[in-house]
Order: sequence, then C-alpha cells, then structure tokens
Amino acid sequence: MIIFAFCVFLGTFVGYKLSSKYKKRYLLYKECQEFFHFYKLQIGFSREKIKDIVNKFISSKDRVIFPYEQYVLFLNNTSAYASYSLDGLDFLKKDEIDFLKAQYLSIGKYSVSEEIQNIDKILNEINVLTTQTNEQFKKYSSLYLKLGLIVGAAVGLIFL
Repeated sequence: MIIFAFCVFLGTFVGYKLSSKYKKRYLLYKECQEFFHFYKLQIGFSREKIKDIVNKFISSKDRVIFPYEQYVLFLNNTSAYASYSLDGLDFLKKDEIDFLKAQYLSIGKYSVSEEIQNIDKILNEINVLTTQTNEQFKKYSSLYLKLGLIVGAAVGLIFL
C-alpha cells in the first residue's frame, strides 16, 4: 500500500513539474506585458534612463521571473551586446528566448515618439503570445496533473 501511495505521489509530482512550465511561460509573458506598459508610461512622462525605469519596475514587484538584473548589468556595459543572455529561462524555447532578447534590446534606441511606437509594436506581439500561453496553460497544466496521477496510480497498481 505504501508503494502505491508513493507511485501516485511521484506521478502527480512529475505531472505538476511538467505543468509548471506552462504556468511560468504565461506568467513571464504577463510580466513582460506589465513591464512594457510601465516603460511606455515612464518614457512618456518622466523620461528617465532605462536602468532607472527597470529598477523602479523591479522594486514595484514582489517577485519577477524575467532576469532584469542581468538586463541592468547589460545596460551598464554596452560593449557586452553579444554576451547578453537570458539565464534562468529554461522553460522557454530557444526562439522565444531570442524573441524576448530582441525586444528588450530594441528599447532605448529611438526618440520618445518613435520609442512609444516601438513599444506599441512590441506590446501587440507580446499580447498575442500572452493569449497563446494562457490558452496552453489552461489546456496542458491540468492535463499533465491528471495524466501524472493516472500514470502513478497505474504503476502503483502494477506493483501491488
């Protein structure tokens, strides 16, 4: 009986870990959406430096998923363009990481009015991705939990 309970627990845990990838992706894109809205408001009114805006955004959040600290370090050392990486986002696909990297590296290169247009373009793209990842999260997260539970129970029954 203990083996059965352990198998069910293990299967559910594996299902939870698989489903958490979808939740993290959704929360990351939601956070990026919030950041670009925040950035757009800040450059439109206060016209602060990007580093100050990023630090203000980080301090306004309890927890952030995107590695903003690395981004601030990159902004402090502009010669490190090629070495800018997004460590810690292993739940994203390579093309998603490249997309986010390109979006974050594109800000701060235009005049204020052009920058706001650029942010609007970025926000449109991120809105689409946020919607897609939310649908995937709703679809796959409960699926993996249930599948993990069922597989764990089946393996547990085999061992009984």
